[in-house]
Amino acid sequence: MQVEDRWQSAKDAAHYADARFSGAQADRDLQLVTRLIERFDGGRATRSILDVPAGTGRLHDGLAHLSKLVCGVDVSPAMLERSAYRRASRGLVADARALPFRDGAFDVVVSCRLLHHLEEAQLTEVVAELLRVSDRLVVASFWDAACWTETRKRLGLRVRTDARRAISRQRLALLVERAGGRVLGHASSFRFFSPQTFVALR
Repeated sequence: MQVEDRWQSAKDAAHYADARFSGAQADRDLQLVTRLIERFDGGRATRSILDVPAGTGRLHDGLAHLSKLVCGVDVSPAMLERSAYRRASRGLVADARALPFRDGAFDVVVSCRLLHHLEEAQLTEVVAELLRVSDRLVVASFWDAACWTETRKRLGLRVRTDARRAISRQRLALLVERAGGRVLGHASSFRFFSPQTFVALR
């Protein structure tokens, strides 16, 4: 199944809106995003933020504390329909590989939990597009190949049961460079234990 064909049903949207990210998980990604924005862009006013993919808008309220203009893009109409972006008329159905915005349209672009679903060629394409519409900073998450979960899979101690594609920090940096950007820094909850790692790009 192509990544753009996933999460298209109302059932998927309901799962993500109501149960997929709850408890401590609900705030963890936002905390890491905020940490990198403050570290690499904290001295400047953030006028606009793009959240792509926006999903059901779980980052919306937190990002709205950082900027008055927060927009969300997702390839799934069903997901956006459940989001605060749609209710605020700031949600748009579009593909992350072809964002309908001019170059540098947003101060900060946030991309949470997308890159690990992409093949390498797609990943480079999406990163280039995120960088294109960002004026100052991109904050994105990826599945860190150095984490304990992936190490156990490589050692045969854990069965690979999902389609997430892990990538090393070094390999990601090369792909980012190929896409026309550079890595500024990383943030994760627990280095080597948390698979989901965030990276700041410019």
